[in-house]
Amino acid sequence: MGMVQTTDRLLFRHLCTVHPHRADGSYSAFAGRECSRALAKMSMSEAECNGNLEDLTESQLAGLEKWIKSYLERYPMIGRVVEAK
Repeated sequence: MGMVQTTDRLLFRHLCTVHPHRADGSYSAFAGRECSRALAKMSMSEAECNGNLEDLTESQLAGLEKWIKSYLERYPMIGRVVEAK
């Protein structure tokens, strides 16, 4: 069983069942959502789970890059989100 999470348009599958990303875990707000903004702002709010990066600071964007690097090292990337045309 796994959870799919989107970070900066990259899809990751979290495969571990005893994990903060599972449905009742501390990161459950991220499940099935684009959560780049929330990660960049270090927010657990579902309202921040979106891909709007326009008003983030350089520090927040650098933080997001660290999250992405960490995810790429720990979880399988299973796809990319593309804009509909």
